[in-house]
Amino acid sequence: MIEVLRVIQPLTPWKGKIKGNAALMPPKNFNLIDKLMDTGIENPSFNLEVWGKNKFEDICPGKEKYRGWNHIMECYKYGVKKFGRGVFWCNFVAGLNKLEELEEGFAKMAELGVVPGANVFHPDVGAILGRKMKSPTEEYIIKIYRFAAKIYHKYKYLPFFNERVLRNSLANEAYKGWL
Repeated sequence: MIEVLRVIQPLTPWKGKIKGNAALMPPKNFNLIDKLMDTGIENPSFNLEVWGKNKFEDICPGKEKYRGWNHIMECYKYGVKKFGRGVFWCNFVAGLNKLEELEEGFAKMAELGVVPGANVFHPDVGAILGRKMKSPTEEYIIKIYRFAAKIYHKYKYLPFFNERVLRNSLANEAYKGWL
């Protein structure tokens, strides 16, 4: 990812910045976070997908095996300490946790200095999770995005992607008070 971003960086119109998100596995070596940030990427993310170490181990066995919950959290702490609050993002999959658990995850990540966001779980036909779980209810989705909006305002964060990227996203609708 770093090599690709280095090629892109001089081609952008944003004076050395790369606006947007790079979602990737956190590096084993924290120095690579420094190199990633040197590319000008504005908002990298090491997405947890679910909140809670045990749930993470169950739902994300590959991420657990190759990086692990604790390492990902340490990468976030390092990134926030070095590059500031509200720079790093963390995406979750709304519906894989109970609403209260996901709200706890949003709150904990925001307190840490990381902007939380979520995509809605839609089970794929034949997928293992699709046989175990259903999409969350409309009420769940509205509640989580309203909760996110409160956190964003509290910490002066912006939604994961702004309205120019996702004009009709519920995160932006709730943030603007339209939901």
